[in-house]
Amino acid sequence: MRIQSRSVRGIAFLCCSMLVLSGCVTTHIRNIEKFERGPKPLSVLFMPIDVELSEQGASGILEPKAAWTEKAKINLETGIKDVFSGKKSELLPYAEPSPGSDNARLHTQLIKLHSAVGTEMLFQSIQPLPTKEGKLTWTLGPGVKKLRETTKADYALFVYMRDSYASAGRAATIFVAALVFGVGLPGGQQLGFASLVDLRTGKVVWFNRVTRGTGDLRTPEEAQETVKVLMKELPS
Repeated sequence: MRIQSRSVRGIAFLCCSMLVLSGCVTTHIRNIEKFERGPKPLSVLFMPIDVELSEQGASGILEPKAAWTEKAKINLETGIKDVFSGKKSELLPYAEPSPGSDNARLHTQLIKLHSAVGTEMLFQSIQPLPTKEGKLTWTLGPGVKKLRETTKADYALFVYMRDSYASAGRAATIFVAALVFGVGLPGGQQLGFASLVDLRTGKVVWFNRVTRGTGDLRTPEEAQETVKVLMKELPS
């Protein structure tokens, strides 16, 4: 649980002590296949990050915060670029297509598709399906080939991130629910996943997630730590 106001940190500490809640990092890594390297470094297209930060009100309803989201986007982008600076692969910047063009619509659809597919992968990583036999055979479909045609990239990196922070009112509600009723209510949570997609086939070749009750994407230092967790064991 993250509390945005220092005045309620004491309450937050007491709540966390009373509730059986974990703030530790939960990750799950799937390296589906290894890179096939040629004489040139592999190129990875850095797709726009699908990120949203919210404040959790007393009732638990999330209110998106545009300023927080913009800070988080910048911090995440910087962190991911730093990660790739130590890898053999080349991270290609994303060039936004002309608004309203076919390419713009396709790119938006692919980002939304990754959100949907990634959510399914996230679910399976927590509760594996017997029919999958521990294997992940996910794809974003043939539409990704258009990205390869326009950018000449080998792979694309998609990142999805949601982060929320409990308001002072929410912290008070959590405290009262725990103290009076013995009920544990959730506070702010950080959830995200990242996928590396082969632009020749559409297959997801690497996937990782992070789910936890700690971290703050609004600050560069903590966002950097989140990126390190999310990009753990990313192929070189």
